[in-house]
This record gives sequence, structure tokens and C-alpha cells, in this order.
Amino acid sequence: MVPPFSKRLITDIVPAIRWTISEYTFDLNAIEDDMASAETDISWVSVMDRLEIIDAPLSLVYHIVLHLCKVVDSPELREAKAEILEEVLVILGRRQQSLDIYKAIKTLQDGPQWSTLTAPQQGILNTALLEAKLGGVALPRADKDRFNAINICLSQLSDSYSKNLMDAIKSSSLLVHERCQLDGLPLSQLALLAQNAQEDGHAGATAANGPWKLSLDELTFTAVLEACSNAATREMLYRARQTKDGLYANESIMKEQQQLQQGRTRLINLGSIANKNITDTVQAQAREISRELHVKCIAKSSVELQELQAFAAAHGQLTPLESWDFHYWARQMRQDKFGIDDEALRAYFPLPTVLTRLFDFVSKVFGLRMERLDGFEQGWHPDVQLYQIRDLETTGEPLIAQLYLDLYSRPLDKQGGAWIDILVTRSTVLRSEKLQAPLPVFALSLNQPPQIAGDLPSLMTFAQVESLFYTVGLVVHSALAQSSLNTLAPLESIGWEAASLTGHLLQNFCYHRETIQTMSSHVETGECLPDKLFDKILAARTFMAASTFVINYHSLGSFRQCLYHTSGPAWDSTPDVAPVLLELGRHKRAWTFYHIFSKSHSSCLDCLLLSEKLAADAFATFQAVKSGNAWMTLGRKFRDTVIAQLGSPLSIVSSVEKFTGRTVSFQGLHKHCGLEST
Repeated sequence: MVPPFSKRLITDIVPAIRWTISEYTFDLNAIEDDMASAETDISWVSVMDRLEIIDAPLSLVYHIVLHLCKVVDSPELREAKAEILEEVLVILGRRQQSLDIYKAIKTLQDGPQWSTLTAPQQGILNTALLEAKLGGVALPRADKDRFNAINICLSQLSDSYSKNLMDAIKSSSLLVHERCQLDGLPLSQLALLAQNAQEDGHAGATAANGPWKLSLDELTFTAVLEACSNAATREMLYRARQTKDGLYANESIMKEQQQLQQGRTRLINLGSIANKNITDTVQAQAREISRELHVKCIAKSSVELQELQAFAAAHGQLTPLESWDFHYWARQMRQDKFGIDDEALRAYFPLPTVLTRLFDFVSKVFGLRMERLDGFEQGWHPDVQLYQIRDLETTGEPLIAQLYLDLYSRPLDKQGGAWIDILVTRSTVLRSEKLQAPLPVFALSLNQPPQIAGDLPSLMTFAQVESLFYTVGLVVHSALAQSSLNTLAPLESIGWEAASLTGHLLQNFCYHRETIQTMSSHVETGECLPDKLFDKILAARTFMAASTFVINYHSLGSFRQCLYHTSGPAWDSTPDVAPVLLELGRHKRAWTFYHIFSKSHSSCLDCLLLSEKLAADAFATFQAVKSGNAWMTLGRKFRDTVIAQLGSPLSIVSSVEKFTGRTVSFQGLHKHCGLEST
């Protein structure tokens, strides 16, 4: 059970973790002694169930600490985490490198009990053995010591990377007094910047007259670079980010990470860590998709950039496009070409309405009902909401999970982006006659603009709507996967080509007319999104898609390629990519990818592309039928043929092919990337 966050005491963290480690050490000693004894009966219950019981306490406490560091950062919390980080890693390393435990699991795999296990149980054993090998279980003592030292250093560097980003945002801001410096920004954004100034001591700040406080957080940065027509202001804010000490420190961290990761890979001699979570067949398919898209998108991005430069020149840009010009002129060209007014579009997507209707959609299609607990006051912040998740497909509609929802941006103490954390995994083992099995608990974090005091609710851009759909899709996946064996529940346990599939599938529904119109409700009139406006959104879906791919996937992918596979440090030296796109990719990598070194994201680049491909195929199956009862049937089929098969020998590709009834193809993904004619 998750404790009431509102009553958390940071001073309790270190003693609680140390007490848990002490108990964990005792339990590990006991199970190792038993596994080494010839008299011990090796069975699923004596090995895997017992490991689940002894692993759970430290996992719960430590995951809560990690989550709090993301959402309520403070010097005291950082200090507590730093004090126990190495101690936690040492005991986890010992657990992963236990030969007695490894041999017991191997006995289950090789012995007669294997044929009696379910497919998910067999998947759990295979994953456990692979994780142990990748964790250094087979290394000689001297190499284990080196391997463990590298792991500790990597974790400390990753922690420093995240703290550098937070510190850069906290330590810098720009106070603007002249309205002309913010020309182009909509009134809603000016109101938010004025509110920021008020909170900083400028009590008389107003949206109309300022002053306005600009910070380096992603919401402010994106708004200025996309909408501000004053190039000097865009450049000033962009360079303010570039010159922060944290950025340079993170560049050094990335280089050191590269060297350490390569050293760790050489030690275990087990091929690419970056692809450890996927089978050889799936890995080959993922790489094929990645290579093809890279080649096509790099070629097309060159054409897109030339068109953008020509458009900018025709509208007064006298110099070549700089990094701080790209997003502004792309938005201007998109509006000119498709007639989309982003500010007018936001009015159709008030956050509370979209969220409620999205949860209704999930209930209809996947059979999961989200029930908000009114009066909940035990979150880590007053804005945090708690939802109960019920399975409508099971008799009695049982409660199967809980979801914390943290919607709004708090740049001074909360990481940017949108993500979910799994705080508690389901367990059928951790129960007794007096204690029910714990429910899985998730935390979904967004960074929506906060509601302006006494004004309209938070309004969403269409990109934010897509992000919400994707993240809720991860919740759907986790809730349904959690209803089976808990060891399969963590997203990283099954590979990101599977874990993100439901997210990408749900995201595709943003481009389904009936669905997105149902989600919309004009904040003043209640009118749903007009057909003409939806048609414009659909037409603009692939605008600058190749350039966006290069910025998001190629630049990060080339870095991860260097991080795990090569010895050269020059991850930005890609001669066939335009310098402005490389610079934007480098900037995005250094400022927004908090998870860049996360183990669970080690395989994410190629796998996410495979996931998008599979999701496009699955979505086409939904498009082929009318909504209503047919979608309900398909949603339940997706549950049974795809999500329910996670962890089984059946690959995710085979599962999707079983769902769609056809061989997967590139067509859907190429269409979404605007590459049909390339």
C-alpha cells in the first residue's frame, strides 16, 4: 500500500530505506542458503514466489522515493536520495548476481517443471535469467567489482543529469517589460507569464501591460519559440538555455556515460545492451524500420527545410534560418498552408472535458472504468487526484488498479514531459487471510499550463491532446498487464515495442473524426470541433514530419548508437543532415530527455518505431469498422490477443498480426510520416 503522500517526512526516508535493506539482506541470505541446499525442493513457489515476497518491500519504498524526486524536487529530498543511492544499488547488485538464485531459476527452466508452467511464467523465467546475465551474474569476482562500480557511477551521473536540468530552470529567468518583445504571443500565454511575474513579487503584473516573466521551462520555451515574432527575444531565450552551466555539464555527462556503457557492454560480452529486451526477430524488424525511415526522412527533411527557408525569406527573414527561427517559421508556414489557428484550436480542448471523455472512451473500448475519488487530499501536491480503475469485463467489476493524476506544470520542482511511474505492482503472493493482495498503483504526470486564477480552465494544444492519449494508453497497458503476473508488469520487462503499443494505438484515435469531436467542447459555446477544422488538422498531420523525425528520432538515435555500440564520441557528426536540424536535436536531447539513460529506455529508439508501425496497423483495423459495438468488440479482442500475450513466447508482431488478421506492413507508418510517395 502506498503511504499518504501529504504526510511524508523526508527525514524518514534514509532510516526507512536502511531498515528495508537490512531486512532484505537477511532474506537474501536465507534464500541463498536454501537454494544451495540439496534438500530444497526447487519449485515455482519456493523460488519465484519467494523472490517476489522478499523483493517487494525495497522496490516499493525506493520507487516512491524516485517518483517524489521527479514531482516535488527539493534539496532535502536530493540529499536523502544521494545518501542511500549507493547502498540500494549494492544490495540490488548482490540480488541480481546471486549464483544460488540464478542456478535455482535455471533449474526451473531446464527441469521437468518447465512444461507445467504457463506461457507468462515461462516468459518471467526467461526474462529473469537474461536480466541476471546482463547484470553480471556470470562474471568473475574482479569483473563483478568493476561492473558494479560502473553501475553506481552510471546511476550517479544519471541523477546529476536530471538535477542539472532542474537547476537550470530554477536559476534563470528573464523579466520582459516591453510588449513589443513578445509580439505574436497569444493573450493566454501573456496572462500566464504575467502570473509568473506576480508570483515572483511583481504584484501589479497584467497580461496587457506586463511585466512578463520568461523562464527556461519547456512550456514557456516552446510558446516563445513557436509564436513570438520578435527574433531577438527568441534568440535571447534560446541562448539563455544554451549558456547554462547545466547544459555543458550534461554534454560532459553524456560523453562519460558513453565510455562507461561501452565498458559495461564489453565486460558482460553479451552483445548490445540497447536491444536486450527484444528477440532477435523483433530486433531485426525494428532495425529494418529504423533504417528505412532514417534514409527516407533525412532525404525528405532536406526538401522540407528548403521550402521553409523559401517561405521565411518571402515573409521577411533575410538571413538563413537559425535554431531559434525553425519552429516559429514552421508554425507560420503551417498556418498559411492549412489555415490552422493554434490558439483558436485550443479553445475546443479544455483539459477537464478532454480527460473525462477520454476516460469514457477507454471504458467503452477497453472495458476499464476510471472512477475519481472525490475529496482526496493525500497526494504529494494539492492538485493531485486519485482514480480507481475497475475491470468491466470481469464479474462484479472488480477494482484492479489505482491511478494518481498530476496534471499541471510546476517547473521549479517537477520534471517536464508526460510519463507514468509504476509505484506498486500487483501481487497474488503478497496476501494473507487478513490482508488482501496489493493493487497496482500508477502515477500519471503531465505538464499542462496551470489554470489562470479566476479564469478559464487549462486549455490543451492538439499536441498536448495527443500526448495525453499516448500516456493514458500506457496506463491502459499497465492496468491490464498488471491483472496477470506481477513480474511482467513493469514496462521495461516486456520491451518498449510492446509497452508503448497501446499508447500509440490510442494516440492514433486523435485523427479519427468522431472520436476527437467527442473529446472536444468549445470552452465558451460547448460546440464540438467543426468538420472543417478537423479536416485541416488531418491535412496538416504530416507537415514537416520528416524534419520532426530527424530532430526527435535521428539525433537521439545517433547518440544512443554511440552510447552503446561505437567508440567514437562524435554523435553529432552526420554529414547528410542539415546543421540546423542537428542543433535542434542536440538541444532537445540535452534539455528534454530525462530518461535518456534509463535502463527501461535502452531499447526504445528502434522499438518505438516498431511500436508505431504495429499501432498504425492495429488502428487501421478499427478504422475499417464503424464505431459503437464493433469497437467494443475490437477493444476486447485487442486485450485478449495482444496485451494478454505479453510475456508469452508469441512475439508482439505475431500478436498484432493475430489481431489484425494480416501481415503487418509499412504502409500505415509511412502514411503517418508523409512518406507514401517517397
